[in-house]
Amino acid sequence: MIKLKPEAQKVFLGIALIALVVSAVMTQEQKLNESRPFYMVSDSPDRLKDLNRAIASAQPMNLIEDVEWEHRLAQKLGKENSLEARNPASQSRGLSSADQLRYGTLAGKYSIVHKLDEQTKDQKIFQIEYVTSSELNDRPVFLEPSEFLSDFKAHFAISFASFKLESEKAGQLVFQLQDQNQKSVGQAIFDTNDEGRFLKMRLSESK
Repeated sequence: MIKLKPEAQKVFLGIALIALVVSAVMTQEQKLNESRPFYMVSDSPDRLKDLNRAIASAQPMNLIEDVEWEHRLAQKLGKENSLEARNPASQSRGLSSADQLRYGTLAGKYSIVHKLDEQTKDQKIFQIEYVTSSELNDRPVFLEPSEFLSDFKAHFAISFASFKLESEKAGQLVFQLQDQNQKSVGQAIFDTNDEGRFLKMRLSESK
């Protein structure tokens, strides 16, 4: 039998002790992995109760997916063709054209003067003007006058079928408004600042 020197015996015992500790740690980790719970979501009340109970008691638990529930959900979604139907909470009243004009295109930065339409008894736009803000970084919006006239013609106090650019100079564009017979019924005058930002629009009826 080979006898080891005292120094060698100490080294051998140290190595054996380290190996024993590592083996114990790995065994414990394997046991923990095997005992960890595995959860699968289901809308069944009984399964949800079991899940809550398992979480509260920290006990392992395996839940099988509710196949019937998935089948019902698939059938329901297949019948619903719109996004609103799939998510009722997302339903909301869309912006009206007037709201889009005031809060979208004009960003809520302008005052609007209306005039009563004698035929429809509706309030129609006669003038729009930028309201100066106390905020240093606030600016008027950029606006394309021809698109503005086309998109919101139904809201103006002067009814017109078409329009054309009549004159253009620094800071001002004048459009002639015409009826279906291309007869002039008025003007739309747009004022801009030095940067080309929209400041004011006013209508002028033909005499």
